[in-house]
Amino acid sequence: MPILFFSESVRSSIASLEQSSRKKRLGAPKRKRFKFQGINLSMAKQLKLKELAKKEVILFLILTFAFSAICYYLVSTATTHDTLLLYTVMLMFCPATGAVLTRLYYQK
Repeated sequence: MPILFFSESVRSSIASLEQSSRKKRLGAPKRKRFKFQGINLSMAKQLKLKELAKKEVILFLILTFAFSAICYYLVSTATTHDTLLLYTVMLMFCPATGAVLTRLYYQK
């Protein structure tokens, strides 16, 4: 590995560090690898987590759709620019509201 744009003392110290790290890697004993019984999580636990994640996503989508539908209706019936701006800002916060409510519902 070429060392460019350094003074001679910096080059020599970097080279000595590289050599010492090579010696440590070569001389270090190999670690034993342990085989685990089964997988980290049991299959039942994995399926339970997948089902829970699916339920959380479905609830989030339902809440977001419901809040957005209300805001879209209000936007379509807005008469002034001020109310249109207010309803549009409310529409921006629909996914955040759905996420927070989903998290609060499924929090353990």
